[in-house]
Amino acid sequence: MTLAETLKQHILHNGPLRIDHFMQQVTAHYYNKSDPFGSSGDFITAPEISQMFGEMLGLWVADCWMQMGSPDAFMLVECGPGRGTLMADALRATKHIRGFHKAAQIILLENSNFLKKQQEKRLEGCHVQWIDFFDHPVIQSSTKPLLLLANEFLDALPIRQMQFHQGEWRERVIGLDQAGNLQFGLAPASLLPAPAQGKEGDIAEISPAQHSFIQSLCACLKKQGGAALFIDYGYTQGHGDTLQAMKNHGYVDVLSHIGEADLTAHVDFSALARAAEPCTVFNPLTQSAFLQALGIKERAAMLIKNATASQKKAIEAALTRLIAPDQMGTLFKAIVLTSGSIIPAGFSKQTL
Repeated sequence: MTLAETLKQHILHNGPLRIDHFMQQVTAHYYNKSDPFGSSGDFITAPEISQMFGEMLGLWVADCWMQMGSPDAFMLVECGPGRGTLMADALRATKHIRGFHKAAQIILLENSNFLKKQQEKRLEGCHVQWIDFFDHPVIQSSTKPLLLLANEFLDALPIRQMQFHQGEWRERVIGLDQAGNLQFGLAPASLLPAPAQGKEGDIAEISPAQHSFIQSLCACLKKQGGAALFIDYGYTQGHGDTLQAMKNHGYVDVLSHIGEADLTAHVDFSALARAAEPCTVFNPLTQSAFLQALGIKERAAMLIKNATASQKKAIEAALTRLIAPDQMGTLFKAIVLTSGSIIPAGFSKQTL
């Protein structure tokens, strides 16, 4: 039985499915079936575009570590590490920073057994611990400072949606049409926190999963010290329906290709900042501004010096893709949470 058939049977016997429950099941299935990354997959993330991305983030982490006084031990956590490319590049860029690698306890938050094998291969020779959830004792029982990286992690966390219909907000759910196909519908009046006003058809989103994750993270940061860097696509003001599915580098209908397409939703950075209230929040920067502040153009120039003509062309193309306004440069944002003692490289203004 396919995942779509399983979901239809569940709905038939138990009633409509909430969108967050739908996303949980679809995402778990999707990331365990095959490699979704790269040109042969469904999408390409920044670490797969160029080594420069991971190198910049590695140096960013090292700077935070030095600002903390270069502690003898700290947790270096990556959430949603993909193939392990970002961490591998970050570690290579920091190998000459005295004491950094020895102090780092590398922890990868990953649920996919398929991707764990990819990460193990990419990070061969490194001592790595894997955890399935952030509230794992490895993190929660530790007293070490925490430095966390998360590239395109928050967008995969499940969301719930509400739609304004006939004067009230109602939760969007997934049910079956007359022919037994999956379709969106509306549950009775919703008790979810919703905008004060709306017009017919308006859609609002919340992510309890994201809220819970950020609160747990900030509790750790306040207790142990440290910083967390998130890079993702999102917004700071209401954005409507952002749930999307991607397959073969193109967008497809959310309710088609169940378990064969990547489901994501844009990140609400304002909601993230509210959930992170115990921490210091640094205003979102565009990925372009952030990477340029860290010196990615200078790094590209260094790589080009020893490159062949074809390599030079590839480096320039990768740089453009990462920072150009019509590529990933402005769509993606970087936001940082700290325990208060760190001024993260690239950032100056605090709080949304």
